[in-house]
Amino acid sequence: MKKSLCLLLSATLAFSMTACSVKKEASDVEPTTAPTATEAPTTEPTSTPTEVPDNTPTAEPTAEPTEEPTEVPTETPIATTQPTKSPEATKAPTKTPAPTKAPSKPTSTPKPTSKPKPTATPKPTKAPTATPEAPAEKKSLEDMMSTILDGVDLPMVFNTTVDKDNFPYYLGIEAIPGAEALASDGAMTTTAHSVVLLRVPSKSDVKSVAKDVEANANPRKWICVGAEKVSVSYKDDVILLVMSKTETVDAVVKNFENQ
Repeated sequence: MKKSLCLLLSATLAFSMTACSVKKEASDVEPTTAPTATEAPTTEPTSTPTEVPDNTPTAEPTAEPTEEPTEVPTETPIATTQPTKSPEATKAPTKTPAPTKAPSKPTSTPKPTSKPKPTATPKPTKAPTATPEAPAEKKSLEDMMSTILDGVDLPMVFNTTVDKDNFPYYLGIEAIPGAEALASDGAMTTTAHSVVLLRVPSKSDVKSVAKDVEANANPRKWICVGAEKVSVSYKDDVILLVMSKTETVDAVVKNFENQ
């Protein structure tokens, strides 16, 4: 619409400029003195003035905005990542064993070696003779008496060295040449308690002497009292004679065997 209006205005302007230029050319022509024949006036039709178009722009109807459908944004799909598979270990191709070459030359048979001479058997060495051990030092009768009476419930006692004079009183037999003895008797003559250790000479028959002591021991050598139990035992070259209460005898014998 606006474009058509502009074209119309341009055409009107061009037409006006053309009319003005024609009038100017007519006024510039000089009058001639020569009489000219007058021509009969011709009645020219009066031109009807053309109506100048109204340049007032007409109000254009406002175009109603067209409602365009709003596009709903499509949700971008989340790409799901597929779990990558761990590559399988490729097995190294097994090498084809190269064919073994056949030996070009036959192996030569080894020559027999010279027969080895038998080695002389070494003479057996004599085993070293064992050095005889020194005999262990014998424990004294005093130390032995102290050991066997340790921890035993005893009456009041005293130790007496047995000699050839009191040998029969303590052991009931005659004195043995080369023997040594130690007695531990009750301090009171009314107490029936006696422990005697007898060490016999090295060449003596310990078992035979022990039987002799057992057969001749007197459990009633005290005044008006007697021992409840009598025991004779031996170990190595030492004989033990105990006359006392039963529990005392058993305790002393046990210590003697365990020493």
